[in-house]
Amino acid sequence: MGHRDHHEFLPVCEHVLYPECQDELPGVSLIRIVLILVLSLWLASASRAESKAGEITLFSQTYCAACEVAKRYLDSRQVPYREYNISESQTAHRYFEKLGGRGTPFFIVNNKRMQGFDSQRFWSLYGVPVPDGPSVEALPVTPPPGAR
Repeated sequence: MGHRDHHEFLPVCEHVLYPECQDELPGVSLIRIVLILVLSLWLASASRAESKAGEITLFSQTYCAACEVAKRYLDSRQVPYREYNISESQTAHRYFEKLGGRGTPFFIVNNKRMQGFDSQRFWSLYGVPVPDGPSVEALPVTPPPGAR
């Protein structure tokens, strides 16, 4: 039998314990590991913030002027939301009723209900500071297209 290097068959965790192998893991590798760990934690934190910020559901109706104002307000601040029109979908209407909606606009913001649209309450539920821009009260109330 020929001579074999005893390091060839050792698992990595045992391999590191041998002093003659210490030069194979210079301090730079430890720095890389720490940086990767920190970056992973930061990305996980950013991902949670993004997912929290995107959890908005709006229940609206076709001829709801207040819904249009709320949508324009959110759009002007580039706030993503999912919209369900309860006058066009029976499924959406049943869901709206199950959630306790009594009129539109009706929001679910981060799993919390908001009847009507109050910008201060919205930002509080949304979990981010109020961005600059005109208040919802400053936006004109105009009937939606096709309203009678």
